[in-house]
Amino acid sequence: MPINPDDAARLPPMIQAEEVIESQRLKDLRAFRQYLVETKATECLMKMFQHTAQHEMRLDNPALLKEFLGAYKDDSDEGLEADRLAGENAELREAHEQLEAEVRALEADVDEAQRVVASRKLWKALFGGDVEEMTVGGLYERLCGGGADALSLRPPDIAQAAADAFTQDEFCAWTSWLNDDLREWLIEALVPELAASAGAPPFEEPVVAALRCGQQLVDADAKLHAFLATAAARFGRGG
Repeated sequence: MPINPDDAARLPPMIQAEEVIESQRLKDLRAFRQYLVETKATECLMKMFQHTAQHEMRLDNPALLKEFLGAYKDDSDEGLEADRLAGENAELREAHEQLEAEVRALEADVDEAQRVVASRKLWKALFGGDVEEMTVGGLYERLCGGGADALSLRPPDIAQAAADAFTQDEFCAWTSWLNDDLREWLIEALVPELAASAGAPPFEEPVVAALRCGQQLVDADAKLHAFLATAAARFGRGG
């Protein structure tokens, strides 16, 4: 279908592809020139040429550009302000890192203090506030009883260390850094169990029951056995 002459007259003129490409190239070039001006790159290059003319004896120096740009400082107001802000950022970053280190140190101090408080609470629940020294055997009897049946169920390592003593401070320092699983059992299970037993050995009945069934201490309570065995290893003469 032929185009109406009136419609054809209203259409914009056709532009050659080469003209479109050239127009876009010129537009990109103007944008790039503006970028060079705004970023001070043009000024930097001019100073590099001046430096080369005044100081560089070797015009074929392959490191010229790298050396010049590495030492280049923009001494305009904007450049000086940028340097000042960069310096402030570096100081703030250093201060932030220092504060983070101080926070981590404080958190470690708080964690250690909480561990020691919990360990002293455990000691008090076990032996009262007036006792300053205890033996491995005394710890076993406090938890499992001192009767013949309970004593006969002591594992060899605990029996061998029975007379070995430790102070309250040694005990608290040790229990403060036991593995998390055992510490959790001590604080959340053993301390309430000691309070509920009103001074009686809280594990005497299950220990005697295990003996009568031909079982071992570990069968009566695995966490109890782990705690006492670790105590014997720590405070025994070979610990």
